[in-house]
Amino acid sequence: QGNWLEIYSGTPGSGKSVVMNSLGLAFALAPHVGDRHGTEMPRVAVIDVGSSSKGLVDLLREALPARGRMKVSHLKLKLSAEHAINPLDTPLGMRRPMAAGRSFLVNFLSILCGAGENGEGRSMAGLVSATIDQAYRSLADDGNPDRYVADELTEVDKALQAAGFEGNDRSTWWEVADFLFSVGDLRTAAKAQTKAVPALSDLIAASRSAHVAELYSDACLGSDGEPVLKAFHRRITEAIRDFPILAFPTKLDHGIAQVTALDLDEVAAGPGGLASPKQAALMYMLARQFLVRDWIVDESEILQCLRSGILPEQYGHHHLRHARANRRMPKLLSMDEFHRTGGLPGFRRQVLQDVREGRKNNVRIALASQLPGDFGDEIMDVASSVFVFDAPSESSLRILSEKFALTGHEMRIVRDELTGPGPEGAPLFAIIRHGDGISRQKLYYSIGPSELWALSTTAEDVALREALSKALGPVDANIALAARFPGGTAKPEIETRLAREAERTTRGDPRQRGTIEELALELASGCMPRSRQEGMRSREPSCS
Repeated sequence: QGNWLEIYSGTPGSGKSVVMNSLGLAFALAPHVGDRHGTEMPRVAVIDVGSSSKGLVDLLREALPARGRMKVSHLKLKLSAEHAINPLDTPLGMRRPMAAGRSFLVNFLSILCGAGENGEGRSMAGLVSATIDQAYRSLADDGNPDRYVADELTEVDKALQAAGFEGNDRSTWWEVADFLFSVGDLRTAAKAQTKAVPALSDLIAASRSAHVAELYSDACLGSDGEPVLKAFHRRITEAIRDFPILAFPTKLDHGIAQVTALDLDEVAAGPGGLASPKQAALMYMLARQFLVRDWIVDESEILQCLRSGILPEQYGHHHLRHARANRRMPKLLSMDEFHRTGGLPGFRRQVLQDVREGRKNNVRIALASQLPGDFGDEIMDVASSVFVFDAPSESSLRILSEKFALTGHEMRIVRDELTGPGPEGAPLFAIIRHGDGISRQKLYYSIGPSELWALSTTAEDVALREALSKALGPVDANIALAARFPGGTAKPEIETRLAREAERTTRGDPRQRGTIEELALELASGCMPRSRQEGMRSREPSCS
């Protein structure tokens, strides 16, 4: 295939998320070229809204030996300063971002500042681009770098003291990061560097510099004639106020994890799922940068950075070794709930750039959304595989028919035969582009009951799995659930019990224990010693 972009289209309950996570699990477990000892997992990054990827992470974590469980991580992103991710971070030692990083910043800040909205494209996008370059230029070693201040990062202070750093009142954070790297403390060097790179607030000063202000002092926005510099300052100030996650040096850390799932439910969905598409797109892009920034490292670009002075010579061996190892390592970037991003041009540009560069960086990309129209023409045109789980409307069917020239027989399959998971598995219509053309066929995706339970995204099943996992652990919980409900769902049983519970309530039955918690206790009773059963009964119900 010319590239590796997979699209999953289906409404909730069609099997889309389970299949995508199952293929992600297979990717994580598959042997790969270059892993001579069979000990290295591929890199997997999952961006999700909700808990659909947690089962995948739990399954992998429980399968690893205790010393390897730090290689798998599930994080729930919050808008707070404690989860801060500075979009202007650079790879270790880099005084400016590389080409892919700069392109990300232009896309990200263009969305943040409204470039492309209401005819505000060209002048705002140009200002964003010029400001980015000026911000890094201002804080470089030969500019006005930020001074090191003790007591701001205790971990850094301790490392400097232990290593015998002899600084003075003119020492900079870049000097501190370089010193810590030179003594082999890469993790703390990276912490120090978070204070050396520009922050969002530095962009305002950068835009006021002579290099930038002279170019844009007379430029106005097309919608209401507001000066573009004023609009830029206002929108950056609003972002600092409204998004603490963007306003501080990076604090969130996924450590050494090779498989990381990031749940954006609190930052991209908002209260009642009402976050704006703009906010959702920003959070998706921020999550993508946090997870995969170190994946896109090209050996020739590292050499160019060394020649130009963007990267000090002492970092060269580290980055070249990483680039060579990185080229061989298979990588998967998976994004669910793609429709939440609202089709903003800046976000789509980022996805298309990732697709174009994916093959050379050994990156496979998977996108899932509810409708074919959520992806847009450009993404559909470059997709290597399209998996359709249902077409809920005539407009969805028309998009598929026009895009792939479906025959009458194929349209009937998509319209009438994709009816959701059943005993044979999840039916889907696969459209796969390859060197010899396009293959199209109805398929069933079938997995065993334990994997079904681990990857289920049905709300009732997730609640039951989590309640039972607290008592037994994820692996034993999946085994117990698979034995009792081999079809992969307990929803019919839960609905029956809820109906009985409603009858008892109308008769004045005083029992208050939640239906799901009660079912979890029954399942656990057959799998644990009596002492642990009593302990489970004594806890307050965690779901109802």
